[in-house]
Amino acid sequence: MSSFILNALLISVLVGVLLPIVGSFAFLRKSTFFGAGMAHTAFAGAAMGIALGIEPLLTATLFAIVSAIGIWYLTKSKKLTQDASIGVFFSVSMALGILFLSRTGNYASDAMTYLVGNVLAVTDTDIAAVFAVLLFVIAAVLMFWKELFLSTLSEELAKASGLKVDIISLWTMIIMSVAVVVTLKAVGTLLLFGLLVMPAAAAYQLTRRLASMIVVASLIGVFSGLVGTILSIYLDLPTGPMIVLVAFVLMAIAYRVKR
Repeated sequence: MSSFILNALLISVLVGVLLPIVGSFAFLRKSTFFGAGMAHTAFAGAAMGIALGIEPLLTATLFAIVSAIGIWYLTKSKKLTQDASIGVFFSVSMALGILFLSRTGNYASDAMTYLVGNVLAVTDTDIAAVFAVLLFVIAAVLMFWKELFLSTLSEELAKASGLKVDIISLWTMIIMSVAVVVTLKAVGTLLLFGLLVMPAAAAYQLTRRLASMIVVASLIGVFSGLVGTILSIYLDLPTGPMIVLVAFVLMAIAYRVKR
């Protein structure tokens, strides 16, 4: 088995765990659209990095974090609703992404990788980045479980318990942004949203507790990643769409079982 295929399977497993974890919190907080906004913002950052000859991962991370803080501020100050704030950054980011894409010249194919994803194109650096963020996310969830659980269950209850809900919300958004950035190259801007939402939506139908939901969502994510990658290799089809379609089938089955 070639190193490209091994890397593809490994990144599929890592992404299959990482995105459903952050996606579970986003799903219960009713802020899944934020993930889509961050994916498009990160794409603009990656396109800028490619156009300027800078490491795309760095510029994508910068764009995503700045956008997350901007959305948090506009929402917290009640200048705009969260959906409206995300919509503003979403559209501006896509406009910037297209402009930067037009300046990438011979590197347009590299930029397109971040748009549609390609697990076979990931490098050891990409895998290390996803693994590091996954470890950080797991550690953060374990260390701040009470705070995350209460703020996700009810912001009013969390405030009554003395928690700083706004700060928790900010850090949750930043962590989700970074998770989106490091998985962008593997899954792609256009398809990342599906893997962020569908495993969590499926797990929500099958479980009653947050901890169980996260575990089941991660298992569904891993299964979707592995099966989608293997099918794409044997059928010679794009990997990202296959992963998302497998996740969709599992979500449909979960909703059917629930009925």
